[in-house]
Amino acid sequence: MIANRPILALLFAAVATAAAIGCGGCAHKSDDTLVRERLKQFDRAWTEDDAAGVRMAMASQTPEERELADAFAELAASKKQLANAEQKALDRIEKTIPWPLRTIAGPSALGLKPGMLTLSRWDALAKEAASPQQVTILEDGHAEVTTMSRQVNFNLRKQKGRWVIDPQTFGTRGAAAAAAAVRREAGGNAQIVAALNSPSTDQLMQILPREAARRAADMVIDNPGDDAVTAGLIERILAAPSAAPGAAHE
Repeated sequence: MIANRPILALLFAAVATAAAIGCGGCAHKSDDTLVRERLKQFDRAWTEDDAAGVRMAMASQTPEERELADAFAELAASKKQLANAEQKALDRIEKTIPWPLRTIAGPSALGLKPGMLTLSRWDALAKEAASPQQVTILEDGHAEVTTMSRQVNFNLRKQKGRWVIDPQTFGTRGAAAAAAAVRREAGGNAQIVAALNSPSTDQLMQILPREAARRAADMVIDNPGDDAVTAGLIERILAAPSAAPGAAHE
């Protein structure tokens, strides 16, 4: 048994070397690099409507943070469902047009294409995440990220040894209020999907203007300094009857 010790030592050394090579130097990555990788992962997950990937990129230490992460994951899933419904609706419209006219009067010819209804105010934020300009690592375990346009800033922090996106990135009202706004958007997507699946366009024509108003209101209410008239208008819009899931979360 003693004679085999040199052989065992060589085997252990070989395994350790292989593990180090396979890691590709991941243990030596700087916080700057890890923050940039997290933001790129968030952008990729959001672009691909990857609910699990979106949730993984976000903070989830408190109940409010978990609610916000779940809300964004729900919105990502609803975006995918809406894109599928939108494509089916466009295909259905195209089939009603005689084929000689489709090249001039079909959905594609009129500039209608999948993705037009799935636009979200968070799309621009995710796109900004893909190429941060400056990353500042703070001593308290937080990171501040300035984007290329300087119009969107990301806040990240370490959670169980890995960088995650802090709720401050998504609005000034706190995680619970941000989650309510995100769930309203996901609920609106669900209503648009139902309308697209309806044989009549009446429901869709009613829902689209209302959802546009709601989403505009959520964007405005996130900005500090709103005057009383604007605040009152927002409250009336958000109080309008709606079957959107999560509207009661506010």
